[in-house]
Amino acid sequence: RPTGYEEVYQFQKQVAMRPHLPILTLRSSWLASKIRPSSRLSNKELRVLSYNLMADIHLSPEVERRANYAQCKVDLLTRTRRMPLLLYEILQHQADVICLQECDATVFEQLLRPALQAHGYNGFYSNKATSQLEGCAMFWSL
Repeated sequence: RPTGYEEVYQFQKQVAMRPHLPILTLRSSWLASKIRPSSRLSNKELRVLSYNLMADIHLSPEVERRANYAQCKVDLLTRTRRMPLLLYEILQHQADVICLQECDATVFEQLLRPALQAHGYNGFYSNKATSQLEGCAMFWSL
């Protein structure tokens, strides 16, 4: 049964190029100046990454989406557009610990956990105490 994440995880279709974001040009120089991940722990360094993934529930076409993201084109907010870009960005930072807020339960189970496990991470997900199917996820590779 299709879940909407197959394209993202298996990369069956070409994903649109990441838009030019000037702040990201700093990332490559920052990463190049850091110690390689395999030797960081011996030097007592720990790289932690934190991202708010913007759960799909907050992008619904109802009032919240129109009020908060009215300036964004709808097709740029779809998870099949956002998730490959976010996963790429997360992996580029080579973090030891990854903390993700507003993570959909299905995104964790069907995309993030399998993709990040393939890169040597273990993960944990905690749903909010409400009926919403979003919460926080944490991954680590120590």
